[in-house]
Amino acid sequence: MARCSVENGFELRYATWIVASTVVSLEEWWRGFFYFLCFFAMHVFLWRNGTVRKSFGTLLVILIIVPSLIYAAFFTLELVARDWLSAWLLHVVLAANYIAAYPAIAAQSPTIQILNVLRKHPEGIAWPVLLQSCPLETAVGDRIDELVIARLIVPADGDYTLTRRGYVLARGFQLFRTFLGLPEGDG
Repeated sequence: MARCSVENGFELRYATWIVASTVVSLEEWWRGFFYFLCFFAMHVFLWRNGTVRKSFGTLLVILIIVPSLIYAAFFTLELVARDWLSAWLLHVVLAANYIAAYPAIAAQSPTIQILNVLRKHPEGIAWPVLLQSCPLETAVGDRIDELVIARLIVPADGDYTLTRRGYVLARGFQLFRTFLGLPEGDG
């Protein structure tokens, strides 16, 4: 019985410390947001100037790896307080969410093309004209080009084959969809 109360007292003190240190650390949230915006601006600048390859790996390096190394260096050299850990954490969360959303933002998806065509024609548009405005070949061609640039597929004599990375990615998504109980082709 005495051991239980000691453990509960310890757990309560520990929980109180976690909550208190988190609340104090939240004062630093603006730093994480500000630093994310700085690295986001760098990403946009490098993308627009064609300085780096537009890929998932480059996004990861610019938005998460380089900032994390900088934060780690400052922590190691004791140039920043422990409270900056929450700034780093917010930065990483914002960057990870942006990286996850980037493909949808960058792609010319047929859905977005349809919505944009309909936005330009609030009075409505006939089905044949809508189909002509959103050719499927263009959407598929754009995706093929992106897959080649990302080195997930390779062209060979008019055919395309998966690279090892492409196979791992496709298999991973297939397994994840199976885990979620999604039948092939639905989502």
